[in-house]
Amino acid sequence: MERNEILERIAGICRDIFEDDGLEVTEETSASDINGWDSLVNMSIINEIEKRFAVEFSLEDMQNSKNIGKLVDVVSMHLEKKKAGGEHC
Repeated sequence: MERNEILERIAGICRDIFEDDGLEVTEETSASDINGWDSLVNMSIINEIEKRFAVEFSLEDMQNSKNIGKLVDVVSMHLEKKKAGGEHC
């Protein structure tokens, strides 16, 4: 899956969670950019990403995901591992 497709799907998840179809989401978007994005919302975003992409974030993945671009990196890494037949994601 291409990086821009992952980004757009994560942006869609954010729009769904924040109930804002006009929400602008870029790779640089972080919790400080969106009103109401707290730790509980962050867990909801990660949970939804895990479900929709069929991946599992490690604690380290979550701690290192400081913005949307980092979330895209983690999803991309897990999808590449799955594609290569690597370890469980």
